[in-house]
Amino acid sequence: MNGNVFQCPGESINKQQFLKTVGVLEEHINKSFEHPKDVASVCKTFEIVDIIRPPNLPTDVYEKDMGAKMIWESEMKQFLKRRDKMESNLRAIYSIAWGQCSPMMQSKLESLDNFEAKSTDCDCIWILKEIQGITHRFEGTRNIFISLDDAWYAYYTYFQGKDQSLDEYMKEYRSLVQVLDHYGATIGSSGPHIASVKSAVIADWTSDTTIPPDVLEKRAIAAARLKVIAIGFMKRADKKRYGALWSDLENQFTRGVDQYPKDLVGAYAMLLNYKPPPVQHNQPRRDREQDDDVTGLSFLQSAQLIPGDDSDDS
Repeated sequence: MNGNVFQCPGESINKQQFLKTVGVLEEHINKSFEHPKDVASVCKTFEIVDIIRPPNLPTDVYEKDMGAKMIWESEMKQFLKRRDKMESNLRAIYSIAWGQCSPMMQSKLESLDNFEAKSTDCDCIWILKEIQGITHRFEGTRNIFISLDDAWYAYYTYFQGKDQSLDEYMKEYRSLVQVLDHYGATIGSSGPHIASVKSAVIADWTSDTTIPPDVLEKRAIAAARLKVIAIGFMKRADKKRYGALWSDLENQFTRGVDQYPKDLVGAYAMLLNYKPPPVQHNQPRRDREQDDDVTGLSFLQSAQLIPGDDSDDS
């Protein structure tokens, strides 16, 4: 792990310490584990992707098509092997994560009520989430009302730094959202949020039948959550770099065109591909005065003198 560890607040001044250590852990999994793609998602989304079992072959195909039979048997053996290996991989991830915790971090984890059960099960998702929570000062031993308030405060007061890269900003913002998700905080679940996306959900419904009310509500809640997170990401981006883009999105919306991103991936892509308009420099005032003088002089020089009746030029 190249010296990367999980530390408590106060032990490290690096705000990216948790994200960096998890990133190194993911790299180690991809390099060293057998079938790493089955478990590497633990480091990014704190989820395990289900291994899809090969569907059974029809009896007549299994009995008559030798090639199809051999392919299916090979796929089934691979599936069973991956399933058995996943359990040992997950236990290994837990052991690595625990070993990379500082003594203070280990003490805080041991103080949690469900530590014994989770430790016995080697629940790697649990330990990574709890480490993240402690890193962001959101600990299970604190008053839940204070902890939630702290988590929301950290989310709403966070903005991209002027020298912070877009990738670092994305990782830090996502980690704040993950902390809220882990402890059950609801994002984008208010009535106005849900109502604003229902028309889009209905438009995306591909079935010939009308979308059932319960399905509509469930999909609207999910869509509202994704959009709230995406717009929050756009709004907190560095205004010096992306302020013109944010103003353009607002202006478009006032004209009835909603170009706000629907999810965090879309928001990241929008900022990544954004090209600010070229800077237009105004002409110096002295140059404009010189132009005016030249224009006036040219006009006078081109004017013809008309002789008067008394032969004097007038």
